[in-house]
Amino acid sequence: MSAEQVLPSPLLALISLGQKARQVSSWDELGFLLVNDSKELSGYRQALLWTEERGITHLSGVVLPERHSPFMQWADALCQHLAAKPVLAYQTLTMQDCAADLQSDWARWLPDYIWWMPVHLGKAQAALLIAADSLDEQYMPLWREWLAIWQHATHNVLRAQSASLIGTLQRWFGQQKGGSSAWYRSYIVWAMFALIGISMLPVRLTVVGQGELVPRQAVVVRAPLDGVIHEFHVSPNQIVQASQPLFAYDNEVIRSRLQVARQTLATAQAEYRQVAQSALHDPKASFQMAGLVGKIQEKQAEYRFLTDQVARTTVTAPQAGVVLFDEASEWIGKPVQTGERVVRIADPSDVELEIWVNLADAVPLTVGSDAKLFLAANPLEALEATVRWVGYEAQARPDGTFAYRVRASLTHSSSQTVGAKGTARLSSERVTLMYWLLRKPLAVVRGYLLL
Repeated sequence: MSAEQVLPSPLLALISLGQKARQVSSWDELGFLLVNDSKELSGYRQALLWTEERGITHLSGVVLPERHSPFMQWADALCQHLAAKPVLAYQTLTMQDCAADLQSDWARWLPDYIWWMPVHLGKAQAALLIAADSLDEQYMPLWREWLAIWQHATHNVLRAQSASLIGTLQRWFGQQKGGSSAWYRSYIVWAMFALIGISMLPVRLTVVGQGELVPRQAVVVRAPLDGVIHEFHVSPNQIVQASQPLFAYDNEVIRSRLQVARQTLATAQAEYRQVAQSALHDPKASFQMAGLVGKIQEKQAEYRFLTDQVARTTVTAPQAGVVLFDEASEWIGKPVQTGERVVRIADPSDVELEIWVNLADAVPLTVGSDAKLFLAANPLEALEATVRWVGYEAQARPDGTFAYRVRASLTHSSSQTVGAKGTARLSSERVTLMYWLLRKPLAVVRGYLLL
């Protein structure tokens, strides 16, 4: 069998391509057919389809071109340059036929020769670019005919899609062919108008977060010295009075030091008295009295310091209120450092609302915005509050997540105790109902599309 019998005839390839184009029913399939199956007409290394509106839409050997790749950006710039010079159409072009800033990357992306063949898609300008190591211009008439067939098939596909859309709109608006009903008599039209009108209604933009009743101005009781807590004199959530003992340190070591300091002070005082009596008869003994007086003062200072430390081992309440801390058994035997927070004392009647707003729900909130707390224990009754403070930065929560802290003052007094939790709702500025409904879905879609 000879080579002429094996290779298909260009005319037969043109007929085959025309049959395929007439069977295609979508624009994407037509573009894929043009840049890939056209090799049956004459061989080439690469082909791409460019449109004025969308740039490069199809590339040979690739299902979905990467628009942001370096080649696509350079090729799009080349196509825009060639589209501005229609005299170059249907000719064999080389590197010298393009702009100087495009010639530097020609050898990197394309072979030596290209064909630039414009096509018309309605009012939009488009073109097919063929690149090869060598191009035989005797196949140019076949390419012209193939592009004419492809362009005709494209117009048919686009016309069918447009007619299908228009027909759907006509059925919606009650203007079916041969019918006499007007658009204003269609229930669907009025339903659409009503839906649009309702979606434009102004509503409050609201967000939901976890809320808790916390003391407004709690007094923090910190560890006055380093040591180990020995016992608690109160229990959690107990009502205490001012100066009532709260907890005590293990003071055995301090008391032992105090006893030693007391004995040392007594010894120094006895020595001073002995020397003072001797000074009446021995003038040399009077010179020792000044040193003994300093020693006594030093021991007295140490004794007063240890006496104060023993007094501080029992911590009392600075004011009346509710004692807030964890289980006492978790503190007993635990070493604490000076300044470490142990308990809090809060006024049970002076509470406010603390709300944690997730980062995704950080809508604009201002001082004076409305807030409501729906307690988990009583979801039918809401506590109303007014925002008085909004955190500027997100803070880490105990569960490891980050959120914005919001504090709100209760509008009316409540019998609920500190620590009551529930779901809080914050109201922000007014927005349309459509935005209120689609805010989160749009945020999710935008995150995927990276628009």
